[in-house]
Amino acid sequence: MKNRTIDMDDASAGMTLGAPVADGRGGVLLPKGAALTDSLLTALRRRGIEQLQVEDDSADSAEDAAAAERIRARLALVFRHAGDDPLAAQLLQAITEFRLEHRP
Repeated sequence: MKNRTIDMDDASAGMTLGAPVADGRGGVLLPKGAALTDSLLTALRRRGIEQLQVEDDSADSAEDAAAAERIRARLALVFRHAGDDPLAAQLLQAITEFRLEHRP
């Protein structure tokens, strides 16, 4: 999932952080993946946080689908000689799931 940087004025409860929020000294205030609440937003404003990186739910799904298809096609090419080997099929499935979850 892609991230976008927003001003605190545009942040709202329910958004998910796409990157950790750190204070001026580098201490982590909130980890990546934290769900924002009204009380957390108030606390961040009090600490002088002006911008946040949040997960962008409006990322282009066609682009994501194309990237996933490229991953599947590449792995199909790599495993083209595996035949009906059940262990190779399990390995292909595990690698595919990993690559889809950890794509840039």
